[in-house]
Amino acid sequence: MFIHHHAVPALPLAAFIENFWMYAGEPPTHMLERRLPDGLIELIINLHADQIQVADLYAPNRLRSYPGAIVRGAHAIPTFIATSCMITVMGVQFKSGGALPFLSLSASELCNQVIALEDIWGETAHKLYEQLQTAIEVEERFAILEHALCLRLNVAYSPHPSVPFALTQFQRNPGSTSIARIVGQLGISQKHFIQVFRDATGLAPKQFCRIQRFQQLLRSIANSADELNWTQIALDWGYFDQSHLIHDFQNFAGLAPGAYLAGRSQFHNHVPLLEQV
Repeated sequence: MFIHHHAVPALPLAAFIENFWMYAGEPPTHMLERRLPDGLIELIINLHADQIQVADLYAPNRLRSYPGAIVRGAHAIPTFIATSCMITVMGVQFKSGGALPFLSLSASELCNQVIALEDIWGETAHKLYEQLQTAIEVEERFAILEHALCLRLNVAYSPHPSVPFALTQFQRNPGSTSIARIVGQLGISQKHFIQVFRDATGLAPKQFCRIQRFQQLLRSIANSADELNWTQIALDWGYFDQSHLIHDFQNFAGLAPGAYLAGRSQFHNHVPLLEQV
């Protein structure tokens, strides 16, 4: 039995943040969970214990311990999270390009990285953690988080105009949007566009589009109970063919589509790891 809460903050935070979330329940029976990349930056806070253990695709058996509040940068590879931190955990999912006004570094520095919140916010991170642990009600915790983020918000921040324009195009149709066409419409060099986009989102434009397409694919198959026609699915989502889809899927998930479907959970980006990697 578990409880899963979501809340959308009010303005001005709503312009930068997708949602606040909180999970509370019994500890899972599996030790590790595979977290698939979604291209977003996330703040994760373990309220059960002041520790979060994370590993990545390149060394899944080598869990690294962090304090109970971390910033998970935009990832293009899966991460492995110890489920011991999933008893009472909450977080913030930033919109694409939305984390910068709250951080003192560019999103590109966080790509495929996990960083302790205290390394960015200093003593403010400790005070926030203590306040969240003291609070009992979900609404109170969300209010504390919202207040802390409002205080950290750099109101003078303004993204490069090419970034919101490109994000709108890429998120609408990531499988067929031409980066060259976007650059032509913006009237800036491709090199400059790639740099400002990476600084804002943590990912290069092409990589961002591939991950968005991967996410759309995941959502389309996550609840399917029928045998899937992968050739047709590949064409529907803008892949050249089935082998192209499988190659991209394995790059981002670290496992084949069939293995994902066999091991999926109710959350499409989380796959319980039932065997040792």
